[in-house]
Amino acid sequence: MDRCGYTVILYKQNSPYRSNQLAAIDLSDTTNPCLDGHCGQVIITSIEGYITFEKYGTIITYWPLGLFFMDAAFNHILTADEILNSPSDPDGENNQTIHFQIRYPIPPGGGTPPSSLAVTFQRWTPNRGLIESSLQKSVPYVSSDSIYDYYQLTFPLDELRGTNNNDGINEIAYADGGYLTDTFKVRDTVVGYKERGIANRHIVRGESAVYNLIYGSEKYGFKPYLNTAAFKIGGIAGLKAKLGGVSSRLALAANQADVFYFSGHGKHKTAKIRLTAPQEPEEWFDPADLMSGSDPVYWNTDMDIAIFSACSILDIKNYRAWTLANFDSHQYDLWNDDGGGATASPGDKWKNTGPTYFLGYNWKSPNDETFWGAEGWGTKIAERFARIFNVYPDDSVGDWEYATYPLETEGAGSAGAAIQKPTAPSIDYKYSFWDQCTDPENDYIWYTISQEGGAWVDKKNDFWLGESGYCSEIVDW
Repeated sequence: MDRCGYTVILYKQNSPYRSNQLAAIDLSDTTNPCLDGHCGQVIITSIEGYITFEKYGTIITYWPLGLFFMDAAFNHILTADEILNSPSDPDGENNQTIHFQIRYPIPPGGGTPPSSLAVTFQRWTPNRGLIESSLQKSVPYVSSDSIYDYYQLTFPLDELRGTNNNDGINEIAYADGGYLTDTFKVRDTVVGYKERGIANRHIVRGESAVYNLIYGSEKYGFKPYLNTAAFKIGGIAGLKAKLGGVSSRLALAANQADVFYFSGHGKHKTAKIRLTAPQEPEEWFDPADLMSGSDPVYWNTDMDIAIFSACSILDIKNYRAWTLANFDSHQYDLWNDDGGGATASPGDKWKNTGPTYFLGYNWKSPNDETFWGAEGWGTKIAERFARIFNVYPDDSVGDWEYATYPLETEGAGSAGAAIQKPTAPSIDYKYSFWDQCTDPENDYIWYTISQEGGAWVDKKNDFWLGESGYCSEIVDW
């Protein structure tokens, strides 16, 4: 409102189908000075469970109808960055239970509450605003206080979405600790996969901090928050409940995807990745948080492929032989991470966390954007991979090999690497990466070594076939 002479009419909703006028607040009083162009000072305060309207010391309290997804004890309303049954459900998927509560305002004069209310539960695609499935349930009355009649229901999430453990549905989820450039490129290119959220904390370029805080989620659809819980889950579905014309706020449920794409920063020495955007305090994720001892407990539900557009975390024992000769001293210090990093083996820390395939980089990953805002090679490689993956979804390592081929990426993909875990007892772990030839000069070879009996075995021979033909010798740094 930007003019004088308006009246705010406050309605009390006695049921989802009718409402009574509760109060009218006249804003045409010009005896008080205007505040930011508004005549008559009206302060609206939103507090969980009720709303107060204040004008000149007069306070009117309105208790609205509330639909809430709750914790198991029905003591806590799930917030926008909390995930249903996490982390008490360690695999992030199975046996998730919806705990739902209705707080129904007692109408004037009271009366006997209905024995139950019919509620429609919906499963949503985060970031897309699409309803995937709906289910109507009868929510029984349980108790009352002086303000509300309470209705509560507990039921398995699988009733709404179907079992998700190796569910046969092609799904992809994203997590981005940066500006989403490459993530959106993959999202816009991959076909045939249902989206399971883009967890992030990014800012919208060119917009104010206030705009991002208030409108960021609205502009891009519901946006899961990138935190440790969201990263562990590896995919999210949205839940919403409706009673008549009233809706709950969107809640989160774990829904692990087959393909998980992360874009952000990686640290070679520790194998950790950074969840926070560059302008935020650092928050790092350790692959050990996905494990219970030597067993994976999070990414072992449905995830087959993990793609890391992040520096160095797929390196294994520096078989690529990155040294100071490859980059300047400052870059080498970052990779070496102040001592010990050159002998680290971060890929060994990730390879047992669940997925069959890990795709990423064993040294510096290319930037998603250039300094002037154009697409960087990180984004271009992401698009190359997505296009090839659409055609050959069963050969993700080969897709990554061709997407990162250094001679077609101006050298940006030269740190491309992949790890494949055994798919049968007779198959060993495999670690593949680009190495450089001296003959033919400046060509590269996609080189693979294997792990046998728990130890990586370097089976370098005298001759290999490179991408453009015969590779007789690799560069000896």
